[in-house]
Amino acid sequence: MKKKCENPNGIANMKAISDSKTKKLIVFDTMIGVKRYLTEQHYRFLSNFSHREDVYKLYRKGSKVISVKPYRQNYEPTKYQIEVVS
Repeated sequence: MKKKCENPNGIANMKAISDSKTKKLIVFDTMIGVKRYLTEQHYRFLSNFSHREDVYKLYRKGSKVISVKPYRQNYEPTKYQIEVVS
């Protein structure tokens, strides 16, 4: 039978590991804000899978790949999200 971890460092480490596995999501109001954030964080453009109004772009920083896509499924033209792919 497993016991709960009582070590405060162990609990903090377990929380950090579980947080790193979740997909992080950042929402922006405009595409200009997205591009400004990506240039500040030194991301490079990887590929473009956009078609007409549908925006889906991939950016890379080392081995980390993120995607830029509309925030809602109805493709609101004013809100964009950044999501960690890998």
